Amino acid sequence: MELEKDRSKGNILIWLFVKDLHCMAVKREHEIKNLRSLLSILSLSHYDVSTLVSLEVIHRAEDPRVKLFTKKLIIE
Repeated sequence: MELEKDRSKGNILIWLFVKDLHCMAVKREHEIKNLRSLLSILSLSHYDVSTLVSLEVIHRAEDPRVKLFTKKLIIE
């Protein structure tokens, strides 16, 4: 039962920077997950991190947090 609760809800479709919320959002088939800090990357599985690295960020702003976030993903 614990594993089912923690499982991701579908494949990752896109990820984007939400300027109004100042966070990154990961859009899946059945949910949207907000990543508010760099430490929230640790809550993602290895498969999710590799998928995010291969996808392009939508609404890439000239915000230093977006660049830092993408660099951290590549390192992970």
